[in-house]
Amino acid sequence: MRARTANVKGMARSALDMHPPFPLVEQIAKKGFDGLMGGLHQRLEDLADDQMKRRDGWPRTPGVLSAQLGRLAPNLFAAGIEVWVGKHGEKGVPVRIGSVKVGKCASGASGASAGPRDEPESETVI
Repeated sequence: MRARTANVKGMARSALDMHPPFPLVEQIAKKGFDGLMGGLHQRLEDLADDQMKRRDGWPRTPGVLSAQLGRLAPNLFAAGIEVWVGKHGEKGVPVRIGSVKVGKCASGASGASAGPRDEPESETVI
């Protein structure tokens, strides 16, 4: 079982390494982020050097970043990063990024559809 888990994690990391913002998203996840997508995008912009920002695949807007996080969510989770994105509100799109807690089950479909306890049911964990 450990070999399979390591293999899945390795494959997820390989897929993520092709996306320029991944190393910075991973860095942010270690400390955690709880804010708006625009703030997360700005944090990435502040951390990235000019060469990274010029690479194909760099999210140039918060909307592009949101779409990328949605597409990469399964690989991010397999790599140990949990991303939660809420519904767009007056101020923007709320987002949380953090490390996946040890023992969390990635295969439970019901767990993926429920937001954190203090959040309305209409929001999802991706």
